[in-house]
Amino acid sequence: MNMKKIFLASALFIGGLAFFSCSSDDDSGTGSNNPMVGEWTAVNITYEIPGMGTHTVPFSAITDGCDVDELELKADNSADLETEAKVDGVCVESHSAGTWNDNSVTITGEENPRSVVSVSNSELQLKYVMTYEGYGTTEVVVSYSK
Repeated sequence: MNMKKIFLASALFIGGLAFFSCSSDDDSGTGSNNPMVGEWTAVNITYEIPGMGTHTVPFSAITDGCDVDELELKADNSADLETEAKVDGVCVESHSAGTWNDNSVTITGEENPRSVVSVSNSELQLKYVMTYEGYGTTEVVVSYSK
């Protein structure tokens, strides 16, 4: 009887030790618990016209009928920006690699990083300079959703 108690106590102790010794899946800021990690779809774009105020329009209003931008921010701090633009009347998809941290997203080939304005589990806002053919270069804030 005494041996059974010792065995039971030992089994509970070892089981408890094994339970607490397993590592967690928390990546301490850059893992899947970081609200920035995920696939983001451009929803709105906000810009200012000097003397005419600030305007917010659906991002689809500037895509010429092509799909809106999609931005994937991965747990390893790499990024992939998917854009579409018309080439000879046909929407052509392209991808640009990049990196990100809690303050900015840097896309390869862009002169300046995109600054993080705000982030939640469902919305990401990035501020950056955009050049739009026919309208020139202006600072915009793009709102993305997951």
